[in-house]
Amino acid sequence: STDPLIQALAHSREEIRQRAGPALAAIGSPAVEKLTRALGDGNPRIRSGSAGVLGRIGDPGAVPGLMALLGDSEREVRREAVQALASLGDPSIAPLARAFREGDQVVRYTAMESLWLIGKPAVHPLLELLGDRNPEVRKRTALLLGEIGDSSAIDSLSRVITDDQPAVRREAFEALEKIKR
Repeated sequence: STDPLIQALAHSREEIRQRAGPALAAIGSPAVEKLTRALGDGNPRIRSGSAGVLGRIGDPGAVPGLMALLGDSEREVRREAVQALASLGDPSIAPLARAFREGDQVVRYTAMESLWLIGKPAVHPLLELLGDRNPEVRKRTALLLGEIGDSSAIDSLSRVITDDQPAVRREAFEALEKIKR
């Protein structure tokens, strides 16, 4: 059973915690369902440990549970969720882009971090957000595209330089400068 290993993610002894994750990752897909349920555990070590293991296993079915952790009250839990979603790559991009557009400040920031870690595969979905009605979304998107630094964003960012919002224009210009370096 995976239950004792999941509980070991929160063990008081660090060496036990460090062995539990790789053991669960080695079990792989059969552990995903219980690990996904453990994302809602009251213990932050179990939530963060489960997120880390799910990222290593790489099962796209874990995306919804990991997305829920982007707004977790514990920074370490959010950090593990960001890393796990980034390691899952493509299946995470659409939900992350939605959270980046619609989430509260913490969720937006953590979704942005995951998208940045994913990098080039996230560029195309982000380009669509440059046309969002909300100027704050357009500004953050330009910033993120500049951080990713992929030249495929140049044409879209060039069009945003004429945005009616000065902050959006400035961010698009700075993003273009970063990409062209």
